[in-house]
Amino acid sequence: NQQRNHFDAVLEVGCGTGGYTQELLRDITANRYTLNDLCNHIQLESLPNNSTHFQFIEGDAEEIDLGSEYDLITSASTIQWFVRPDAFVHKCHSMLKPDGLLILNTFGCDNLIEVKQTTGSGLSYYTIDAIKQWFESYFENVQIQEEKIKLTFDSPRDVLKHIKLTGVNALNSSAQRWSKQHLENFNTEYVSLFATDKGVTLTYHPIYIVASGKKI
Repeated sequence: NQQRNHFDAVLEVGCGTGGYTQELLRDITANRYTLNDLCNHIQLESLPNNSTHFQFIEGDAEEIDLGSEYDLITSASTIQWFVRPDAFVHKCHSMLKPDGLLILNTFGCDNLIEVKQTTGSGLSYYTIDAIKQWFESYFENVQIQEEKIKLTFDSPRDVLKHIKLTGVNALNSSAQRWSKQHLENFNTEYVSLFATDKGVTLTYHPIYIVASGKKI
């Protein structure tokens, strides 16, 4: 397919502080660009000013009215937090123009698997087959790709620092109040399960989806 670089109306869901927004606007232009997140942490005036009209809609993307008639809906690392990501895909279908494009990523079952196996808690992720089915229910053309990225850290404590810095929030809120004994137990268990000769591992399992050709 011919690459599209200009869009009339774009919706970005889960924009955060705008890191993905900045990257995307290096590759595309838009007449109107709508950003959404639970809270407003983005400075619209800091975004590239190329005659694009920006607006921010605050609220839960699963619940609120985000408008319609979009040429592009996109989201980076957001829908894994949703209660019904499958229903959100349906919502995107209804918000897109007939020739609209849906581009997003989420994470698969092996995402941060080391932390989940060590602590016994973490997000529940969907299989790539389940995710593919959501999109194929509403779109004629679905491209889906996954990869597994294994990082190495010196210690489990460095893993925790990394997770905190990246805002992944893979641990439940009680983990923020771990006692010294909790941390020691985590460290011991993590090393016993995931130590290599170079340190300890942490796995990311991103899944990338591009969907087009709305089914009626």
